Amino acid sequence: MPITVTTREDINLDAVLRVAWRNDTVEIGDKALQRIAECRASFLKLIESDPPPVIYGVTTAMGELASRKLELDERDRHARIKAYAAATSFGEPLPERVVRAIVLARLTNFIEGNAATTPRIALAVAAMLDGGPMPVVSSQGQGGAGEILALYPLFAALSVSS
Repeated sequence: MPITVTTREDINLDAVLRVAWRNDTVEIGDKALQRIAECRASFLKLIESDPPPVIYGVTTAMGELASRKLELDERDRHARIKAYAAATSFGEPLPERVVRAIVLARLTNFIEGNAATTPRIALAVAAMLDGGPMPVVSSQGQGGAGEILALYPLFAALSVSS
């Protein structure tokens, strides 16, 4: 039986139990999808302002080049960079229930617009919980710097398909 999430309060211990242990699916409510779209539009307006705010990896380069501000025409190309080489992970795979819980937890940041993502991506992440095989996520860590690289093995397939 699917659970419908409209706010982050909908993702609670009961939801984790249902999604991670019982394999329930997740639907994103219409109000949440509207909020995601509105927040995305607001974020795009913000980064297109002149001068744009300094947002690491969005209006600036990453890593040792983080102090370099990107021109408007460079940002789209920069956003499409895939950090394949730095996303090396190691260790035994996490149990599928743990991976499902991680995906659900990531949705918490999406459904109120805090990630400035698109409804399409939020729906794709929710669809990962529809019963298909989950990505292999290593339990011991990853070999690159930064917190986002740890999520790469989980969402790599979405990155390739977008």
